[in-house]
This record gives sequence, C-alpha cells and structure tokens, in this order.
Amino acid sequence: MNITKYLNKWFLFTFVMLAITLVMSLNNIDRTSFASFFINVIYLVLFYITILRVIKYHQFSKGTLIIITTLFSILFLIIFKLLYFNHTDSFFEFSAVDTLQYHEFALRVNENELGFFEGIYNYIERGEDIEDLGAVFFTSLAYWIYPSTLMFNIFNVIAGLISLLSLHRLSSYFMDKKHAFLTALVYGISSYVLYLYSTGMKETFFVMFIILFFEQFNKFFRERKIRNLLLGLFFLFTLYFFRPAIVYMIIVSISFAIFLSYQKGILSLLILIPFLVFMIIFLFEDVETLKNRYYGSNEAIGERVSNAGIKTDTFTYVTAVLSGGIGPLPSYTPQIGRLQQSFYAVGLGFRVFLSLYFWLGLLYVFKKKDIVLTSISVFILLEIASLSLILQSFELRFNSSHLILIYIISFYWIYAQSKKKKNMAEKNKILPLYFIIVGFIIFYWNSRLF
Repeated sequence: MNITKYLNKWFLFTFVMLAITLVMSLNNIDRTSFASFFINVIYLVLFYITILRVIKYHQFSKGTLIIITTLFSILFLIIFKLLYFNHTDSFFEFSAVDTLQYHEFALRVNENELGFFEGIYNYIERGEDIEDLGAVFFTSLAYWIYPSTLMFNIFNVIAGLISLLSLHRLSSYFMDKKHAFLTALVYGISSYVLYLYSTGMKETFFVMFIILFFEQFNKFFRERKIRNLLLGLFFLFTLYFFRPAIVYMIIVSISFAIFLSYQKGILSLLILIPFLVFMIIFLFEDVETLKNRYYGSNEAIGERVSNAGIKTDTFTYVTAVLSGGIGPLPSYTPQIGRLQQSFYAVGLGFRVFLSLYFWLGLLYVFKKKDIVLTSISVFILLEIASLSLILQSFELRFNSSHLILIYIISFYWIYAQSKKKKNMAEKNKILPLYFIIVGFIIFYWNSRLF
C-alpha cells in the first residue's frame, strides 16, 4: 500500500472540510473561533509534513519517535493552555466537568493533615465512585508535587509517552520497523490524543494501562515469564479503578482468543465453557451493577443521552453503530461551544479513513489466529458493540480505550499487504470507493450542525 497517496488524499479532504465548515460557521460569526481554525490548519500541516519526512528519510528509530511526539505534545499543550486561558481565564479545558471534580478531590486529598495516602483512604471510606479512584489518585499525586492542573497535564504527557513506547514495542512483534514506528507515531500525534493531554480527564492514564497490559500479555505468551504475567495482572487490576467494565471485556476477549487459537475439537470447548461459567458466577454481582449503570433500560439510556440532544430512535441506533464502526465521526466546526470536538476532528478524520484497513485487518487476524491480535480484535468488537448499544459511540472519551488498538490492527494489515505486489483494497478499487462514501458521510455529519 502506498501510504503517501493515502496521506495526500486525507490531507486534501481535511483541509477542504476545515475551509467549508469555517465558511458555514460565518452565518454566526460572533460564535466563530478563527483561532481554532488556524490551530487545526497548523496541526494538519505539521502532521502531514512530519509523516512524509519520516517516510522519505526512513527515520524509524525509537529516539526519533520520542523526540517528535514530545515536541508535538509540548507545543500543542502550550497552544491549548493559552487558548483556554484566553477564553475562560483559567487553564481548565472547555466543558471541564469531570476535570473540576477531580481537581476538587485532589485538593481535598492533599489538604488532609495525615498525608497523601491517608487522603486516598478517606476518599474510599466516604464511598466515592470507585471508577474515579484512578483519576483521583493520579490527579492528587500531581497536585502533591504542585497543586495546579498544569502539573497533571505534564503527567499526561509522560503517561502518553509511556503508552507510545509500549505501543511501539507491542507493534514490533507483528510488523517491520517502519510500520511499527508509524503505528506509534500516527496515533501518538493524533489531534485528539494531544488535546486529551491538555485536559484533566482520566483517559490518558486509562489508555496507558490498557496498552501496558496487552504488551505484558504478549510477552508472557511469547516468553512464558512469570514476571510478565504478574505485571499484566497488575495493569489489569489497575484498570478496575478507571472503568471496571473494561476488565471484564478483556477477560472475555482473551478467553475467546485462547479458544479460537487453540481449538482442537470438543476438548477445547469443554475447557472454555466451565471457565466462562465460573467467571460469570464469580463476577455476577459486579457485572449486574455495571449493566444497571450503563444499560438499565431504553428509558434510562434515553434520559442519559437526552442532554446531548440524542434521541433513542432507530436512526440514532443505526448512526451509533456506524460511528462505532468507523468513528467517532469528526466535527470540524470552529464554533464556540464545539471547540473541543473541532480539535478532535483532524485526528479522528484520519482514524475514519483508516477504518477500512482495520476491518480488513480484522478478517486477516481471525484467519491467522494469533492469540494476542485475536484478543485485541475481540476486545475492540466488544467495545464497539457495547458503546453502540448504550449510544455512547459518539463520545471520544468512551472510545479512547480501544482507539489505540485499532491502529495496531490497521497497520498490521497495511504491513501484510505491503509485502504483496498489489493489495486487495487497491486491486478491487475498494479504497477509492470507500474514501468517496466516507467523505460524504463526514460532510453530512458536519452539515447537520448548521
């Protein structure tokens, strides 16, 4: 596959979408943010030039990855923080709801006279939400050094770098040096990743523990070292304090992958079924609580999503499945009140165009039956299905837990096809047709905002 041609098409489409949505926003010029438009253009050009240069000059070393991602992270952290301060007179991001809650908890923890760990213990004793404990812990730890959201943003950049290096190491097991590098770089400097660094939300650390878990799981599977198993279990346990449902999805994914990869007739089935039954019984109470919290009923879902202007009708569910399968869909509109979505958009647009490679890669993975890639693939499918069911596939923060893994499957397929003279997507003209269809979908998605 010619990655340069892909980049050229994506760059041209994205620039046109940024220009169109800017022009359409002028109908309400008082709410139009020219600053966000120019920031997105600057980001688009830098991203495009950077990827082209590393491909042209074959700069695929780990050192290059660290330098590029660090520079991007710091540059856009500064830009976003200045923009926040200009709009809100504070360094908190737009629509900082969860962030302010974590901020208040962190201040309370560090004001505790008995110390940091006693403050965390008191948080648990008060019966606060266990799903936010991970966020409160790391926010409080950052505030213990210096009580400002800026310190937590620095923590985010460090956690992001750890995630990228882990992603790079994991990808290197399945691809050559070039494609493993591109997997990590393209994800690491995606606009939505950089934006999340500038927030006080928990997603950056949450994603870090997910990719660290799969890296250790892969190492244990390849090398059979107890150290990797224990580290993997530690990272999996830690995820419980960010989003417990993810822990159960990972367990189911690995169980299914083991069955699929090692199936030897009725014997493997007899092993798998008792294991799954045991897990269901053992975790039933937690699973039931999570079901009631996130699903409950159609009425409960409708009430939860109504604040975002989402209806629980057939069209919405179809759109949710589409958004889960290829999105979240990007909203480029540079209007005050939608600036967060605007900064996500450029990177999400790249992910949408990449989704064809993901679905083709998914078929390729199931054919190869590699236990690690199969586990990752099943986990992604479970996430997409679950988020579509509860109409949260439109929300980036809910999708972030599997987006990083989508890049692995996508570039794994790109790598596999690069060894052939002509890949299937180009041979059957699938790629040009997909670009046209998804281009119209994105245009419609943005036009509905005006």
